[in-house]
Amino acid sequence: MSEDEPSARFKLIHDSRHSQGNFVVVGPDDEKPFVFSAPEHLFNHVNISKCGTYFVCDSYKNGIPGPIEIVVGNIKTGKYRTLVSNCGAQGGGAACSHPHPYITADNKNVIFNADPFGISHVHAARIPDDFLKSLE
Repeated sequence: MSEDEPSARFKLIHDSRHSQGNFVVVGPDDEKPFVFSAPEHLFNHVNISKCGTYFVCDSYKNGIPGPIEIVVGNIKTGKYRTLVSNCGAQGGGAACSHPHPYITADNKNVIFNADPFGISHVHAARIPDDFLKSLE
């Protein structure tokens, strides 16, 4: 079976009880958790910004193998955008093959792992000046 055959790939499937997404959010003042609506994404590793407004996740929406996106969103408004369409991480293997993105304390960069040539390296993606404003 080749990697190009659909049965050999990891596919996006959300739990039927939460078809709108797989990122569950709850804060100290919330009465109950809610699912952040992003049905086209399968989020894996999440990091919340220091200010508590934004999150960044790696998204396996294209399956594994496949391009892994890095998505930034605003927890309060429910808006999100792809920052990096293919971060170069292979995913699916050892932890070093996963992006594990995080937002720097100043909300100006996302740091992540990628191993496009087999050895994992740390990378940075600059968050454009108006990017976070577009999520308000």
